Amino acid sequence: MKYDELVEKRHSDILSANNETLEEARKKEHIVEYEDKMIYELMKAGYTVIEIPQWLARKKILCYSGSFPPTTFFGKIEKETEKAVYFEGKAMETDERRIETILEKIIQNEVKKPLEEVFGMNQISEWLPKSQIKIWRLE
Repeated sequence: MKYDELVEKRHSDILSANNETLEEARKKEHIVEYEDKMIYELMKAGYTVIEIPQWLARKKILCYSGSFPPTTFFGKIEKETEKAVYFEGKAMETDERRIETILEKIIQNEVKKPLEEVFGMNQISEWLPKSQIKIWRLE
């Protein structure tokens, strides 16, 4: 999967609602890509990235800071059935400034620790229904 394909898929609802192309949405600033860039870098590093809805995150993530639990995680699918995946991973950073800093370091090969250690503490080891999550990975 190329970067633009990822962005188009992640923002397909915005693109179709505004009846515009990816380039048009970028020019009009209808989409923000800092999370897309981080997801793509994680995928290039060999991780699978999942996004889960807020209601499922509240149910599965027992300990988190702030009002909302994280909804984007990177790690590995350990087991898979037709209807669910057993995913083990960590929450992806959501602060835009922190993501930009981490991205710069990843791109410049300045990250000395494994990416699992660069991010926060929120972990997930759960069976998740495929019908409720988005799975992003390079194949």
